[in-house]
Amino acid sequence: MFRIRHITLSIPKKLWLLTIIPTLGLVIAGAMSFDTLYSEYQAFVRDAKSLAQFRREVSDYLVLADQLNAERDASVEVFAHPKDAQRLREYRTHFAETDRLVAEMDVRLDRLASSPDAALFADRDPTIRAFFASQLPLARTETLEGTHPPGEVLNLYAKLNYEALFISECYRGTVHTPPGLNIFDAVLALQKIQQQELIATELTLRGMEFGGLTKDEIPLLRRQFFDSTENEYYLLKFQPELRAYFRDTTRKSEDDTAFYEYQIELAGTQRDNAPLPEFKPKSGTLPELVRRHFAAYEAVYGYAFSLADSQLQAVAGQRQRRAAGIGAALLAGIALSLGANLLITRSTRRSLLAVSQSIAQASEDVNEASSQLATAGDQISQDATHYALAIEKISQSLDHVSSVADTNKTYAVNATATTARARDSVDAGLSTINELDQAMNSARSSAQKINQIIARINELSFQTNLLALNAAVEAARAGPAGAGFAVVADEVRGLASRCAEAAKETADLIGHSSRDTATAISKSDELAGRFKNVSHNIHEVNEIVTLISTNFRQQAASISEISLSVAKQRKIAQSMAAGAQQTASTALSMERQVDSLQTSVHRMDTMLGGGSSGPAAAAPAAPLQPELAEATA
Repeated sequence: MFRIRHITLSIPKKLWLLTIIPTLGLVIAGAMSFDTLYSEYQAFVRDAKSLAQFRREVSDYLVLADQLNAERDASVEVFAHPKDAQRLREYRTHFAETDRLVAEMDVRLDRLASSPDAALFADRDPTIRAFFASQLPLARTETLEGTHPPGEVLNLYAKLNYEALFISECYRGTVHTPPGLNIFDAVLALQKIQQQELIATELTLRGMEFGGLTKDEIPLLRRQFFDSTENEYYLLKFQPELRAYFRDTTRKSEDDTAFYEYQIELAGTQRDNAPLPEFKPKSGTLPELVRRHFAAYEAVYGYAFSLADSQLQAVAGQRQRRAAGIGAALLAGIALSLGANLLITRSTRRSLLAVSQSIAQASEDVNEASSQLATAGDQISQDATHYALAIEKISQSLDHVSSVADTNKTYAVNATATTARARDSVDAGLSTINELDQAMNSARSSAQKINQIIARINELSFQTNLLALNAAVEAARAGPAGAGFAVVADEVRGLASRCAEAAKETADLIGHSSRDTATAISKSDELAGRFKNVSHNIHEVNEIVTLISTNFRQQAASISEISLSVAKQRKIAQSMAAGAQQTASTALSMERQVDSLQTSVHRMDTMLGGGSSGPAAAAPAAPLQPELAEATA
């Protein structure tokens, strides 16, 4: 009864624990989701800062690129007019400004080398410095000396532009979210398009003014247009909105579009030094058209970075809204969970009150059943006595049957062993006959091979005899000189005749031996067939005897199991008699336990705050135990 009472009174505490666990799980899951969304929001904020730094780098790069392009244009004028001192002086005036901007680039590299992102620029830093330190003086020397083709110098200035562009590319490592990387690559593609168009446009303008491009400049022109087209395709694929703005801004007039198509056609068809076809804008001059085209890039860059800000802010705002939604859902879930806990607790309390009333009613039923159990115990005791006598008689009969079954099992085992030995002997004889049959077949095969050999000997003997005859004829023709050879031929003929006779006698003997061998094989096959029949019959007998032996063993095992079962039944009958006597005393004990159960039910009803019901109401109120007082509190 103590066990029943303890479990019943502990249910409310465990129920509270089970209802609190889902609430805690909800809080943890919501906090993890909120932390993930907040981390994503922080990543977009960091990307916005990185793109702002990248925008300053783009601005600084464009200033340096414009100066390099201006120095390059002056270099082109020097190549076009090598004896013009004025153009040479104008070319030299660009050196100081270019060197100042390169020095500022070195300062930016020093600043990046000491920044938290220094590792991103560590590989390119020495390469960029070394390239400018060697290639910029080289381009100036080749221009001033005029000993190299102008296309080679243009290539050097183009490489200087692209080498400075590597600083911008290194900023890619500071951007981490897909939208940020997407807009970063788009801006980098815009920078490359601008530089490629600058080189191609300069080549086209100079070619139109001075009568045609040289062979080393045509591949450069073609490559720049192909690369710019590829980068523009990147914009179309990943940033179609930016690409549309780029086209609308840089090709807004008919002259812009016509000049762009003219350059594409020129890059794809120009193959020699023939003069370029002339292009005349409908309004203004071609240099003005080109200046207006590249001035539009500033608006394109501004639009690209504003587009980046709006995209990142939109995604970050989406993450903020989702985080707020999760927070609200989390608070609502906690409130619902706590409300559900209160409802479950009240429902459980009502259920426990109902259980206490059911137990009180059940105690009355158990009290009545205990009286009936005492009466039935007396009847069971009498029946158990008669049952024990009947089991004793069955046990004696089974002992006799078990003895006979053991004897039959021994005989069956001996018969199985005897038939198994006979089976093994017949199998061994059958195996020997098979070996004899194989030996006979081998002898017959050998006789056939010998007959073939003798036939070959007869053939050789015949041919030898024929050769000896021919030799004798030739010796006769030779006269006295062939007398000795005639004697040898006669001896060979005689030897061949004796070989043929010996081969014939051997063939006769082998023929007799083959016939005897065939007769022996026939008899051996007949004997093997009879042994097989005997072996088959013995196998069948062995299987039958084995089955009989198995049945005897199973019968003996079954009888043993029956004997064991009867012995158990005998013990059960004896214990039933003793158990029946205990049943009456157990019934009296049950009455006392029912009284104790009613008292416990009354205590539980009092703890839960319910009214007394049933027989438990009549029981005196016992003082609460310490554990009950704690549970009630």
